[in-house]
Amino acid sequence: MLRIYQELTRQAAADRPGLIVWPETASPTALRRDVVLQRTLATMSAEMRIPLLVGSIDVLEGTPRRFTNTAFLVTDRGIVGRYDKIHLVPFGEYVPLSRVIGFVRGWAEFIADLEPGSRAVVFPGPPAPFGVVICYEGIFPDLFRTFVNNGARLMVNMTNDGWFGRTSGPPQHLGMYPFRAVEHRIAIVRAANTGISAFIAPTGQIFHHLGLYQRGTITEWVPLRQGRTLFTRLGDWVAWAALVLAAASVGVAARRNPCSAS
Repeated sequence: MLRIYQELTRQAAADRPGLIVWPETASPTALRRDVVLQRTLATMSAEMRIPLLVGSIDVLEGTPRRFTNTAFLVTDRGIVGRYDKIHLVPFGEYVPLSRVIGFVRGWAEFIADLEPGSRAVVFPGPPAPFGVVICYEGIFPDLFRTFVNNGARLMVNMTNDGWFGRTSGPPQHLGMYPFRAVEHRIAIVRAANTGISAFIAPTGQIFHHLGLYQRGTITEWVPLRQGRTLFTRLGDWVAWAALVLAAASVGVAARRNPCSAS
């Protein structure tokens, strides 16, 4: 697995990109505890003069052992930054109300027990300040908006869609991200282990993609966010305004047409 990712990384480096993105949990070991892999990635980054964004499970200090789903930024200096996934997948990465229904973990071996992150981290770059949403976090507009308000001028989505196989899951998952791009007029770079990897323009257009189970790399120039949209500033103000207007309209109609007693 690592040999494949390293070969693809060197292929991508030939185009001299500002950042190379690996998918979610691409590292088969806990990167922060794998000194050899850290050294290998740092050496690659130094030789290519390109930072690497690598997905990995992390093991936190302390007892009992706790785990996170993490994006690590690696340069020639080693690990220089991290983002821990905030919105974990229920019944996949944790069990909701585990004290009450924790027994369901015994029903399926794939249910993990991860710790959620707490901060919408914006990496300073290079190539520019960017945020990362892991897996399905991009379906949450408020979380995505937090990264943009924290200064992200580019967004990255790294995901492991291998769970879905050759189903409608991967294209449906990809279909969420044009909405996020349009809401903030921000470009999105997406790296998926089995596909669909893609570049999404601030207009929502998917202008370059690598399909399901197609091994390869894609490289593109993407524009950086220039300003803040109304949605970036105010969030779901349109929906709330529409709700207030609808309630007011119903109230006015009820006062004008009171029901007569029979």
